[in-house]
Amino acid sequence: MYEDTGLKKGAIINLRFYDRNSEDFQNPSLASEHSLKLAAQPVKRKLREGAGKGYIGSYGAHYNILVSVNFMQKVLDESKDAEVSSHYTGGDIYGDSNAEIYTSVNAKYLSTDYLVAQTAKSYGTTLDNNREEVSAQVLSHLQNLLLICVCGGCIGLTLFLLLWNLITLAARYECRKYGILQAIGMSNKQMYIEILKKGALTGVSSLFLAFFFYGVYFVIREWLSVRYVIENFGDNYTLKEGMKSTYYYLETCGVSFELFISFIAVILIFFLILFYWCNRILTKTTLMEKLKQ
Repeated sequence: MYEDTGLKKGAIINLRFYDRNSEDFQNPSLASEHSLKLAAQPVKRKLREGAGKGYIGSYGAHYNILVSVNFMQKVLDESKDAEVSSHYTGGDIYGDSNAEIYTSVNAKYLSTDYLVAQTAKSYGTTLDNNREEVSAQVLSHLQNLLLICVCGGCIGLTLFLLLWNLITLAARYECRKYGILQAIGMSNKQMYIEILKKGALTGVSSLFLAFFFYGVYFVIREWLSVRYVIENFGDNYTLKEGMKSTYYYLETCGVSFELFISFIAVILIFFLILFYWCNRILTKTTLMEKLKQ
């Protein structure tokens, strides 16, 4: 996640693995140390784009080391009693050390737990069961999703009805004006164009105000996040870096420029259709009926 780590091609990196039986992990001087050296081959950030939807490595690390399976096996063979990570120790075979089993919310949990426990027992492995915690999280997310959909739907319907009434009342108010304009030569085509212009202008104005207020909210939220990181972790973190990090996160979630343009187009088309439909009183009534309004 960093532009420049200071590493050059061929630079030597010294990896240290401390004895898992040392008296004090927090004090490296008290631990027996096993070292391996490798030549650096810096990789550009673009490697992240070829890694699907996820990130490579750790967020907080100044650099990450990508190695092969054979290299990890060499580390385990040469580090002897060192603890290489939370899952692997020296002298072990490198490979998967745990498995995760997922079931649906409607699964028969008693049978599932029994079968998994028997399988773990037969292989002599430990079993961590997080089913109840995960089920509670799933139900909580479903409740939040339903709440958001219901509240969002009610707010959207209310706003739609308000817009419908305002545009319809405005059309009735301007009915006589358009009647006079038609009497002095305005054609139906020109009237349609004028209505669509108002719809497009309203759509553009709404998008501009929406993006402006959301932009202010976004900057304030990122500023608070950056301030929290600086105050609690002391990192040299800037607002620009925070906004770039959020941009990369949205990119990995599938938010693209094409999707953004499509969203704008849908909003503009919505306002065009809404204005045209609500102004039917102008397009369906005769000249005399308009003048009588």
